[in-house]
Amino acid sequence: MIELLIFTTVALVAGSGGYLLLLSRVRNQAAAWRHAASKCGLTGLRQPSTAVLDWPTRLEGRKGDLRIRFERSTGGESKGGTRLIVAGLGHVVTLRRETGGTHLRKRFLGEREIAIGDEGFDDFFFVQGSPAVIRALLDTDMRSALRYLFSGRIGSVPATVALEGGAFYVDISETLVGGDGEWLSNILDNVFRVAERLVLPVDIARRLAENARNDRLVDVRLRNLLTLIEEYPGHAAVGDALRAACHDASDEIRIRAAIAIGGESNETLLEMASRESGDEAYTARAIEALGQDLPPQRVQAILDSALRGRRRQTARACLEILGRHGGAEAVESLTRVVRVDKEELAVAAAQALGATGLVAAQWPLIEALRRDHPDLQAAAARALGLLGTAEAVLPLREAAERFQRDRALSSASRQAIAEIQSRLAGASPGQLSLTGGGAGRLALAGNESGQLSLTDDPEAP
Repeated sequence: MIELLIFTTVALVAGSGGYLLLLSRVRNQAAAWRHAASKCGLTGLRQPSTAVLDWPTRLEGRKGDLRIRFERSTGGESKGGTRLIVAGLGHVVTLRRETGGTHLRKRFLGEREIAIGDEGFDDFFFVQGSPAVIRALLDTDMRSALRYLFSGRIGSVPATVALEGGAFYVDISETLVGGDGEWLSNILDNVFRVAERLVLPVDIARRLAENARNDRLVDVRLRNLLTLIEEYPGHAAVGDALRAACHDASDEIRIRAAIAIGGESNETLLEMASRESGDEAYTARAIEALGQDLPPQRVQAILDSALRGRRRQTARACLEILGRHGGAEAVESLTRVVRVDKEELAVAAAQALGATGLVAAQWPLIEALRRDHPDLQAAAARALGLLGTAEAVLPLREAAERFQRDRALSSASRQAIAEIQSRLAGASPGQLSLTGGGAGRLALAGNESGQLSLTDDPEAP
């Protein structure tokens, strides 16, 4: 009995001591909250407590539009520590550190994230929300500040941070820190400085335009510009941003802006189309974008320069423009390329000759049918189908018979004949025949519909 009494007394003393120690920790924690709140200028403080033990459970306050709450952590490594919540950002952006879990969710659950265009930032964070809001908010300085805040430590204190649905959640294990709570003021101040800049801006479009002009990274500028164009097409900031982008150091941004802005930007496109160095892809895109706004004489000059410099992508773009818009004057230039080039430019020139729609273009195409260049022969046959006259039929028929084993060329030749036939007055599909009374002479066949015949009978009708 005495032993039981002693055991009970010791247990009560120990329990009381444990309770008193826990109560002391909770009150010290609440004091640190109040110190940080006062130091950082929070207003409207409210501190609810439990009804039974009168333990402070949280501390709530405001700073401007932001709502702040300190509460006791209940799980994870920070159990018993402080959870700091900063809400009122005005959006639902979610931002977390990339982990194996986020990679699995993207791969197997199809979750999608927003890329900012900053490779290091995009690899570090998993970001979800409105693309316009995210790109407007995450300028160069903000990306740097977030990298620091989510680094695992704020100052000297380990802290786990997440931005979930537009509110910051910061978990701190107070078993690792002590003192008068000045460390908590430092953490709150760091979170505040980031949160205040992450409040939803009044004019998202203008923030996108600023980022499109000023960000140090090309891909970030480009993504901001494209988002601005797509999401705010009628906003006044769009025109200013596009005009500024026409002078960007990046060719990709310049050409995208110039194409989007239209005729006002032809000077930019002309400069890019005429240059003799740099990435040919942008030169070709500029030529294509200008189209008929690029005078044929200018196209010819660019083509000549490209051929001399063996800039084949630029030359191909010029050939396509000459075919569509060059008119009769372009036939000679295109013919020269068909005759001289032995690679893909000859094929492109043959296609361009077909695009002219001019009868005069059929003669170099008929000549190309006899070249030992299967791709060129097939291109010439297809082009003749677009513009060829009766005089092209016999060479096409010869080509179809000569290259029966080349199914592509044979098919292209026969298709071209059918297309020419369909344009002849008085002929109906399947009724075209070739007579021997002269190369390319046509007559209506009396044989079965669907047959093409070539005869040496000079009396053939």
